[in-house]
Amino acid sequence: MNYYHSPLTQDVNKVVNTNINEILRGEISAVETYDSLLEKIKNSSRHFILKTIREEHFASIRYWRDEALNQGKFPQLDSALWGDMVMLFVEASKSISTKTAIGMILKGEEHGLKNYQSMLDAQFLTVDQKKKIKETFIPNQKDHIGALNSILRQY
Repeated sequence: MNYYHSPLTQDVNKVVNTNINEILRGEISAVETYDSLLEKIKNSSRHFILKTIREEHFASIRYWRDEALNQGKFPQLDSALWGDMVMLFVEASKSISTKTAIGMILKGEEHGLKNYQSMLDAQFLTVDQKKKIKETFIPNQKDHIGALNSILRQY
């Protein structure tokens, strides 16, 4: 039996990049969470700001999926365990205030910032990916945190 081509021992180049998938799970769950919040505040003046943040997370998903595919890897397609957390959020958001829901999303953005910062030391990301994190994704996370804090101050 040729173990090199066995599905159980696939070539390491085909194995999922765990760093990229960790990022993807967070970004996918962010989009799902923003989708549920946007449903809750359809007619709010804050809708545009939150939708813009959601779109930035969606652009991040596209970037990281493309990066995985360009490396010949299989990207994360769902939010996995984070999706379960999103479902809890969606159910909870039906009975909690918008302010509380935004506060919960703020915690997710802060976690995302820490995750991106830690990825600067990740061994499986390229120099260009780390540059993109430093120049685009970390500033985006900081902007999201600032925008959400600004919204919370209005309550």
